[in-house]
Amino acid sequence: IEDSAFEGCTGLATLLTTKFTGLKKIGARAFKNCDTLKQPSIPANVESIGEECFSECDSLMYVSFYCGLEE
Repeated sequence: IEDSAFEGCTGLATLLTTKFTGLKKIGARAFKNCDTLKQPSIPANVESIGEECFSECDSLMYVSFYCGLEE
């Protein structure tokens, strides 16, 4: 997912990880200011998450990570 890909989104409540089977990296600020995002689960094959990926997500309750995350 590229840098700032979903920044400022208003209709994203969940992140369906089954759709991102080949995803290795989530870019910086990818979900910044997504106020509707509540409980994203990062796919097990993701190795890197960029800076401020979930910053200013006012409804964010938690983020699930797997042990494959390196950065």
